[in-house]
Amino acid sequence: MAKLAAARAELTKGQLPPGRSPTVAEFLRSWLETSVKPRVRPLTYAGYKVNVEKHLVPTIGKIHLDLLTPLHVQDMMNRHLTAGLSPKSVAYIHQVLRTALGLAVRWDLVSRNVARLVDRPRVQRKPIRPLTPDEARTFLAGIRGHRHEALFSVA
Repeated sequence: MAKLAAARAELTKGQLPPGRSPTVAEFLRSWLETSVKPRVRPLTYAGYKVNVEKHLVPTIGKIHLDLLTPLHVQDMMNRHLTAGLSPKSVAYIHQVLRTALGLAVRWDLVSRNVARLVDRPRVQRKPIRPLTPDEARTFLAGIRGHRHEALFSVA
């Protein structure tokens, strides 16, 4: 965090030389504590923290914030997809990074949000197949007497 404060101080004097900004890991951890934790619910914060520590820091955390490129972000997402993470999980990781980098832009730590330049993975929705009338009758007969029978009947 001291490095982040020093980077902000130098930035107010003028442009930071390339590579002098905080690393992505330093920035993300500071962002979690100073911006996310005070304004979101604990469960939301926990989800952001897991994505930062488990997925973002190990893959792009050592890169200096001002040297992060769209190619780094795309490569990180491709590695997670190749490793077996679902497109929905990778899209959430991308969203966390995009949100954090949006704040870095507002704080003048970077000039652009490179995560916005990378498309998130396409999340395929599974088609919903409602019960047929015969299946519905069988289901309702099977739950007769259950404590939630009225709830299931209405649903």
